[in-house]
Amino acid sequence: MTESVQLMWDLLSPSFAYLNVWNSFRAYWQTLTLARQRQIYWYLREQKRRGEPIKEHPLYAIQDCNPRPTNWNGRRGVNEKIKTEKMVIAKYDGSFGTYTLQEAKLFEMTDITPLN
Repeated sequence: MTESVQLMWDLLSPSFAYLNVWNSFRAYWQTLTLARQRQIYWYLREQKRRGEPIKEHPLYAIQDCNPRPTNWNGRRGVNEKIKTEKMVIAKYDGSFGTYTLQEAKLFEMTDITPLN
């Protein structure tokens, strides 16, 4: 778990002004299940990759994070996604949708059926 907290901290790369929250950040991170840590890390990494804003305060960034998988069903770009990644139809939060296999595993979806 110690390594995962450092990975999360490095991903957020907080400014010098927030270095004093390290202990609180680490303590909160360690209260999360491994599955939740993975979901938060994945979600914030994807936000960062897309150039979307992430809260500057590292503790608030993880506390306020509400990771959700991307349902590609009917979305623009789904045909390209199917060509480049393993896709599945799976049940998440009571509804079926089209997700990457990675997301289906990460979010512990059920009724997973390969799409490609």
